[in-house]
Amino acid sequence: DRYDSKKHSGVISYFRMKYVRTGVFPDELSEIIGELQEARADSDYNIIIRFNAEDAENYYQGAVRFCSVVEAYLKRQYAEDESSV
Repeated sequence: DRYDSKKHSGVISYFRMKYVRTGVFPDELSEIIGELQEARADSDYNIIIRFNAEDAENYYQGAVRFCSVVEAYLKRQYAEDESSV
C-alpha cells in the first residue's frame, strides 16, 4: 500500500483500519498483532518482565498464524494481479 509510519503502532493501526475493519482479515489477526506488539514493548521497556517457554510458544504460534493468513492473502492478490495483465 506504500503506507509508511515512524512507529509500530501506526502500522498496526493502519492494518486494523484498512484490513481488519473492512473484513479482509479476521479480528483474530488484530488480536494477535496486538498481543505481539505488547509483548515486544514489555520486553523492551519493562525490566522485570519474564517470558517462560509457554509464553514464547504462544507468541510464536500467533506469529505463524498471522504470517500464514497474510501470506495466503498476498498470494491470492498477486495471482489476481497477474491474471489481469
